[in-house]
Amino acid sequence: MKIDLFKTSFILAILLISLNFLIRIITLPYFLASNSIHASNIDTFLWSYCAYELANKGYVSIDIKNYIEFSTTIKEPMRPYLQGCFFSLGYTFIAYIFFKIFKSLYFMFYLNFIILLLCVYLMYLILKLSYNDNFVNSVILLISSLNTYIFIFALKIRPDIFSFFFALLSWFFIMKNRYIIAGIFLSISVFLFKVQMITWFLPLCFIIWYYSRNFKNILKFFMGFITFMPFSLIFYLYAYFNFHGLIVYLKTWNVHDPISNLNKIFKNIFNITYSIGLLSPTGILYLSTAVFSDTFPHRSFQVVFLLPFGLTFLHKLLKKSFKYIIPLIIILLAYQTYAIGLEYFVFSKKEKEFYNEIISLAKENKKLCFVNNPYLSSLKFIGKNVDDSKAIWLSFYGYENVEIKDRLKIILNYCEKNSYIIYYDMSIYDTDGKIIKNFSSTYSLKSLIIKFLKSLFKNTKNF
Repeated sequence: MKIDLFKTSFILAILLISLNFLIRIITLPYFLASNSIHASNIDTFLWSYCAYELANKGYVSIDIKNYIEFSTTIKEPMRPYLQGCFFSLGYTFIAYIFFKIFKSLYFMFYLNFIILLLCVYLMYLILKLSYNDNFVNSVILLISSLNTYIFIFALKIRPDIFSFFFALLSWFFIMKNRYIIAGIFLSISVFLFKVQMITWFLPLCFIIWYYSRNFKNILKFFMGFITFMPFSLIFYLYAYFNFHGLIVYLKTWNVHDPISNLNKIFKNIFNITYSIGLLSPTGILYLSTAVFSDTFPHRSFQVVFLLPFGLTFLHKLLKKSFKYIIPLIIILLAYQTYAIGLEYFVFSKKEKEFYNEIISLAKENKKLCFVNNPYLSSLKFIGKNVDDSKAIWLSFYGYENVEIKDRLKIILNYCEKNSYIIYYDMSIYDTDGKIIKNFSSTYSLKSLIIKFLKSLFKNTKNF
């Protein structure tokens, strides 16, 4: 019996993603993904604050009690916790429903998982409709499914996975020749969830032309795409004139110098191997807009399927030479396995201990002073019974080059005497500036494997 390689790859991806979710939901009592590899669980608080306020009060408090911010570059109040009010209204609505029904966002982990499986299924269908080489389709599907985005970032409570889902729906309806509906779905993705997904607009326009050879269909797609643009623009303009510090803050975080952005491609194995897709027409069009933001974003989904899909064009052009790309693909999958393993076996374990310590201190009514990350508030949002009303939150922006000891001088002026200072690197200080505990990890997966083998060898010798 002949095995369908593409379908087998799809089933394998679904099984591994499901197993990953099951292990995490059973073994991790708090967040299913750690703060490691450039993604922070503070995002749960920042994106969900407006929904929480609306669900519990019926209005949003602009200022948070005991919140103090410092910036070396932005002089106006930033208030980053208000971003959900203006820039991801679709996510804010979903979070509002969860707060109203369940009183927390914990069950959103399950929703994220369901949407994640639907995303993999959509990728499978799109490839099936787009290209007839099972081997290439299998490679693209596995690269797009077995990575840190899908295994880790998709389980974070923030707008990205929703935005990715609607963008894939848009692509699927393009392949079904439903261009206006496709445009509407991309409009939902960009203007109601994550504006960074606008980097898919030009590549999808090319997909329309490539498969239909009709520019009128691009016009139909554009008409659908602008559906929610005015709605989003109204909220942007309101924020611009009333919360300009927030706009500057978000631009500083998300807009980058193109040259330095391109240099980042060569600083990470993941970037280098994924950048093969930049050599395709869809990759070039993606780069033309993404070069002004993060070309390879740490936790958004712009590159997940779009860049690997470019391998279909490269395969058509270089069928005989395509085999030379395979080693790079193997390197990519190996690196992703390493990153996923490191995140779960090392960082998530340390964070579990860290959150236990914070909850224990909160239940003992200790004075808590959080620097940059209001961990207690994020824990409350996912359903942990903790009181964050007395905690102080100090937010620093633009202090990357300031020594920790100099930052501590500022911190100690604002934290109450005998407080526990919870630093963003998962370390805890007292108000004399002395470190009490440090939960950050310097381990690598390689060092853990070596340690395990040495222990095994030692036990074997003793035996």
